[in-house]
Amino acid sequence: MSILLQPWRVRAGGLDDVALVEAVVTSEVAWLDVLEHFGTAPVGVTADARQAWESFSDKQIDWSSAGEQAHQGANPVIGLVSQLRSSLTDAAGEEQAWWVHRGLTSQDVLDTALLVLAREALVAIRRDLRTAGDSLARHATRYRTTPALARTLGQPALPTTWGMRIATWLNGIREADHDLSRLELPVQCGGAVGTSAALVELGIDPVAAATRWAELLELAPRPPWHTMRLPVTRLAAVLAQTTAACGHIAVDVLTLSRAEVAEADEPVMPGRGGSSTMPQKVNPVLSVQLRAIALQSPADLSTVVTTAGLAADERSDGAWQAEWAPLQQLLIGAVAAASITAELASGLVIDERAAKRNLTAAMPGALAEQAAIRRDGQTPHDPTTYLGNATALVDQAVHDWENS
Repeated sequence: MSILLQPWRVRAGGLDDVALVEAVVTSEVAWLDVLEHFGTAPVGVTADARQAWESFSDKQIDWSSAGEQAHQGANPVIGLVSQLRSSLTDAAGEEQAWWVHRGLTSQDVLDTALLVLAREALVAIRRDLRTAGDSLARHATRYRTTPALARTLGQPALPTTWGMRIATWLNGIREADHDLSRLELPVQCGGAVGTSAALVELGIDPVAAATRWAELLELAPRPPWHTMRLPVTRLAAVLAQTTAACGHIAVDVLTLSRAEVAEADEPVMPGRGGSSTMPQKVNPVLSVQLRAIALQSPADLSTVVTTAGLAADERSDGAWQAEWAPLQQLLIGAVAAASITAELASGLVIDERAAKRNLTAAMPGALAEQAAIRRDGQTPHDPTTYLGNATALVDQAVHDWENS
């Protein structure tokens, strides 16, 4: 997908083809370490491979050939392994190169490499969510008692506080971060059909091999999951939930930054948000892109759950291939969304005078519910007398965040 058509991809540069190749190389080097560790592959093969492939992704790889071989083999690993073997043959001889990929299958490597990328992406996502959450907690505290007009179904409703509105955003970020922290990203290590027959033939304990491979790649050990793909569907779901939590903030900011509302503004940056023909405009482009990401993610999630969740036989014929791109899109979207949200939250501007003006304009209708409950025939006029449990809910949200 073009970076021009998905401009938020500039915030997720570590999830492109180069990064995927690097993850494949990392996985293959780690696997050679496994074979060497258990005394199967010759001593020194891991060091030879690491040295031979040090600059593989940016200097040695033949991208045209890799693409054509991926097309001919219906997956990118076959061609990459061929090039890796050739590179190691040139550097250390055919005997060392013979051990490349030995005992694995393409799905082992690609599934594992994608989760290596996911592991790195989750670090970036959670870092930015923590930054966003810290900013939102400060805003929620600052505007804890600032009256504002709540809207339901697009229409004026009751009084609330700006702190309450932000606390709601904060709760979403906290829950997304919590779900991300609980994700388990396992290696896929089952061989051609999940039985690890090649490893047994090589005289290696498959469980011990998978455990060491997982340790080296900072992933979790797990029995083969080649067609029971809950690790993938679970990851996809949490990524989509994360973009939704960020996108919810964007939707509110887009509404509240309209000129006729004018209660919120994005942080200002020279040259950002301009129009090609209307020089007076400063568009809320951070929120626009956040909303775009959040709108696209459900479709990607649906594809991943359909393809990975209904995998067939011992390797799916087309369904496995169909899950790769939407999973990559979900990773890119979540990384970009968290980064944008961190920037948006840190520089968010709240106009308390505009909030008061909008609330005043909605009176006395904004207190109609209070009047109906009182049944004393009096028309209430002070919106601060009908804020319910808002301040306590703000305090709870901030407390929960600080202790998460």
